[in-house]
Amino acid sequence: MADYDAPSPARRIITWAVAVLVAGGALYFVFSWAGSAQKKFNVAQQSSEDSGGGQLGHIAELNSVLAATDPNKGYTGYEPPGRITPLKAEPEKLNPPQWTLDLKAARIPSGKANGTVSGAAFVADRAYVQRTTSSHVLTVRQGEGFQADREIIIALPAKAGQKLDEATWDISKDQTTGVPRVIKRWIAGGKLQMKPYTNGYAMKLEFGKTTYGSLPTRVFIALPDEEKTVIGGTVEASFLLPGGAQARPTRPTYASDDF
Repeated sequence: MADYDAPSPARRIITWAVAVLVAGGALYFVFSWAGSAQKKFNVAQQSSEDSGGGQLGHIAELNSVLAATDPNKGYTGYEPPGRITPLKAEPEKLNPPQWTLDLKAARIPSGKANGTVSGAAFVADRAYVQRTTSSHVLTVRQGEGFQADREIIIALPAKAGQKLDEATWDISKDQTTGVPRVIKRWIAGGKLQMKPYTNGYAMKLEFGKTTYGSLPTRVFIALPDEEKTVIGGTVEASFLLPGGAQARPTRPTYASDDF
């Protein structure tokens, strides 16, 4: 057997040099290919964004800004707490009553009670009923303060314990018996004025059924004064206890069989 000749040092150096050159060329090719692929991917991604993806993102951001700055734009059907804009209540249309002392021609207009008192416009802000031993006193007033600006007070004769539910009054100007006393009160020159009427006026008064301490009331009353005072329409009259305190509403009770 021939003896194995070990490679010389020069041959080993040449072999390693060739290996290094081959590896370097391979790495250069790999990096070149990767860089080219990345450029192609970036171009494709940019094209995709320009054609749709980027627009969708822009639209979403725009809608977000619009929703934050204008509740009428970019609305998705959901309003977070505190963002809901309350609706403005439309002012109630008033139907003025027509002054007449002819009971047959008198009409109770629909809507909130209004009219004129001593020549000044009147719109009812509050109405209440106070029971006494001999009467129910209905007050229809304008003004939120302790002293009303204008008010009409009607003392309705009633027996003790008698209720006003579904009661009615029709009073003609010629009637002299069973006529409720009416008081007109108003402020003129900074002073409270008052004038009572025991007859000579025309009145239609209709009560509904008491519900939660409130009594639906429809009224027409025309007074025989020079200013042709007249009020007419609907009010919700609450009940007052002696001393002016409002009675606590009584809520209905239900039996178990009602459910």
